[in-house]
Amino acid sequence: MVPRPAAEIHRAAAARAFLIANALKPRLEESFDDLQERSSAEFTHFASGEFALSHLGRHDPVRATRYNTLSWTPVRVALADVLVLPGMCGLPTSWTLGSASYVAKVLSNVALPPRAARVARLLRLADEVGAERAIAWMTILPLLCIPSRHAGHSDAAPWLFDDGCVRSVVLASLGVTHALMYAGT
Repeated sequence: MVPRPAAEIHRAAAARAFLIANALKPRLEESFDDLQERSSAEFTHFASGEFALSHLGRHDPVRATRYNTLSWTPVRVALADVLVLPGMCGLPTSWTLGSASYVAKVLSNVALPPRAARVARLLRLADEVGAERAIAWMTILPLLCIPSRHAGHSDAAPWLFDDGCVRSVVLASLGVTHALMYAGT
């Protein structure tokens, strides 16, 4: 059997991480225990990275093209070096023009609008179970980032989240400064 190149393995792992994280966005009144139980099912469902790439190609062809064109590498990145998507989760754009660390600071000083329910729900879950348990759960899967220049950003920060904006902001609000990410270059 011929071993697969590392780039191919990381590409499949990045697609798998995206699909599992996407499926695990907390539901409105879901308890942390229910979310953990559901995560076990999602990890089993997307056990194969090759299956994940195929699934992604059928359900999100634009992202699949990006995942298949970039080389993915696991790296440890400062949350201050990764931009969130402007207007993420219905937050006012002016609050989200910066890194995950910046947005976490902004959110610590404002009341979240109703349309930012996903952010509020993940922050509540972290409060309910405690920072240590929440951090352990949110970092099981790597976050996903691409060079910010790919999205038309220049010098604001070297990276832009492809997935994981909400998790990264909540992690930053819990005091996490760096996280494992798959970086697509």
